[in-house]
Amino acid sequence: MKTAFLLAHFKWHKKLKLKTSDEYPVTVTKKHYYHVTDGISNLDLYSEADVASYCESRGFHLGKAKKKNIF
Repeated sequence: MKTAFLLAHFKWHKKLKLKTSDEYPVTVTKKHYYHVTDGISNLDLYSEADVASYCESRGFHLGKAKKKNIF
């Protein structure tokens, strides 16, 4: 996931929905920081570059998730 994409997306939207490679949903919410949650764990990141590198390292990609979190 590119930093430029995140900058452009969060200029107009407050949420970004992603999915894991196992088809589970992940939500990134912009406040004065970026809040990443997958239903089980929460993570706060403070720059678009951090969010982009975290999403790339975890293998998140765009699209609608087919599974739901059980928690």
